[in-house]
Formats: sequence, C-alpha cells, structure tokens
Amino acid sequence: MSFRIARIRFLALSVFFSGSLLVGGCSLQPPQTENLFSEETDTVSTAAAAVGLVAEVLLPWETIEVGIEGDSIVGRRDVRLKRPVAVAARGDIILIVDADQQKVLRFDRNRREFIELVDLQGTVTGDVTDIFLTPNLDFFIADWGGARVLQFDHRGRQIREFRNTLNLRRPVSVSVDDSTGYVFVADGVMDHVVVFNSTGEALTAIGKRGSSEGQFLNITGMARGPEGLYIIARVGDRIQVLGDDGSYRYSLPRDSVAYPNSVVVSDDNLVFVSDFIDNTIKIYQGDLLVAQSGGTGSAPGKFRRITDMWLDEGFIYVADSLNGRIQILRVVKEAIEE
Repeated sequence: MSFRIARIRFLALSVFFSGSLLVGGCSLQPPQTENLFSEETDTVSTAAAAVGLVAEVLLPWETIEVGIEGDSIVGRRDVRLKRPVAVAARGDIILIVDADQQKVLRFDRNRREFIELVDLQGTVTGDVTDIFLTPNLDFFIADWGGARVLQFDHRGRQIREFRNTLNLRRPVSVSVDDSTGYVFVADGVMDHVVVFNSTGEALTAIGKRGSSEGQFLNITGMARGPEGLYIIARVGDRIQVLGDDGSYRYSLPRDSVAYPNSVVVSDDNLVFVSDFIDNTIKIYQGDLLVAQSGGTGSAPGKFRRITDMWLDEGFIYVADSLNGRIQILRVVKEAIEE
C-alpha cells in the first residue's frame, strides 16, 4: 500500500497512540574517521557558565569496560568492550552492541557478567545503528545496511523482521510504544518515521524530506517523549518535536547544537542531545537550552564519539565508542531547578 494513501489513515490511527514515555534513543553513526578532537578538554564548565548554562546536570556514576564471561564448567574469562555503538537498559540489565566484536551483549550490573545474545555476523548486513529494549526484555535492532529492523526475544532468538521496500531505506532509530505495540523507525534517507504495527505491517509515515516545519534533512536520531516524537537531523532545524498525529509542535534552538546524533527524553520533558562535533550532551527544558555536560577526553564524564544514549530510572547510558566503554551518568535535576 502506498504511503501517499496510508497517510490519510494516520489521523484515525493516531487516536490509539499512547502518550507513555519510551526512553530509548538512537543515533546515526558518522563515518569511521578519527575524532575531530585529540586533546582532553576541560572547558565545558567554563563555556557553559559564560553563556548562563548549568554544567553539572550529569554526574559520572559508573563505567562499564570489562566484565566476566563463561562459567565454572567452560571456564571464566574477562571480556573487554571494543567499540560499543548502541546501548539500552532496564534496571540492572544492559544490552550493548559492539561493532568490532559484531555481537549483542547482555551485561548484568550486579554480577558484572557478559552473555552473548546475538552473533551479528550473518545476521545483519550493515552497521547496527540503534537498539531498543522493551520491559519484557525483548529487543529491536536497526540494521542500517539491510534496510530493516529485527526483533529478538530475551534469549536472543529472532522473532520478526520489520521491512518496507518503498519507505524504509536506512533505519537509524527504533522505538516501541509499550501500550500499543507500534514500532517507530526513523529513516535517514527518506527523512520520515515509518510506523509499523506489532506484526510488522507498515501503517503510515510521519514527516517528510524538506526544510519547512515538520520536514527534515538527514535524520540522525529519534526518541519518544511526553509531547510526541523528538526528531534530530544534521541539516536545517536540527531538533523538532512532532505530535503523535504528525503535527508540528516546536523546534529547539537551531544553533545550540552543531551535529546532533542521539537523543533521549525524560518523563518531565528534559531533552538530552549529544553533539558529535564537541562530544557534549546538551540539555533542554521545554524549548530552552539550560545545561550542557561532557567534552572530549577519556576521564569520567568525557567522551570520544558518543554514538548512542538511553535513559532509564534517572540514569543516562552513553555509548562512548572510541573510549571502548559505556558510561552511566546520574541526572541531577536539582541542578537545573536551582
């Protein structure tokens, strides 16, 4: 069914869309070149203060670089992350996509153990650009080169494929509405969000390519939040918020971020956007930039190429790709309120 026709159905379908928060975020991973910054930077706090922003909203809490794999029968060994590119978490369970190892790994924060869930070699045909974890621990991965999204159960067994040859070319982000089962997939080439039902049928699309309100040029990420869809793009209005019916609501400050590449949203509408250019995380309240954290480096709270973020229970999980680690940051909302 053509999406030109399917768009007409969206207004009817939208009444079923839930406003519940879905916390996963995603990113389009830039070309694998050296990071633009080679020196450790400690100027973020100074720069933030100079423009009246709060710097200490994200507190370094925990770093995941090494864990244990195996058991007493087959033997136990240390496993080190190499190049994590996507992350999702529910409670103490963290799923990590490691591009160099070509695996989806499950990490237990209490046991400090890794379990391999999926061997991506032969499973995907390109880079994995995002992962989304549901409350029952099923997960979805965006297969960028394969032009599809794959769904797996909690044991890593593939359940379903989400594909549409006419409207899905380069999926960069995936999010699932827990209440309806609808699967939202942002496309970085078609520059819209394709909406599937839980069985894999494409229902409609939100947004389109262009430079007007509600239009996008090179979508790099998407998240769902209390006001609908939060969509980031490399060109034009880089951060736009659309309602569940596809209507334009507002844009965040255009010049506040140079190259947004991942986004997450809290249930009280704090918006966190990573910037590929300076390795910072910008924090917005409503349509205002109120804080920023991070900067380039290897110290806690510093990053070398953020490729994905996830928000769960007041903590942001950051795929700090070139540092080979996942950083967990606690959100200090009181710093903004002060």
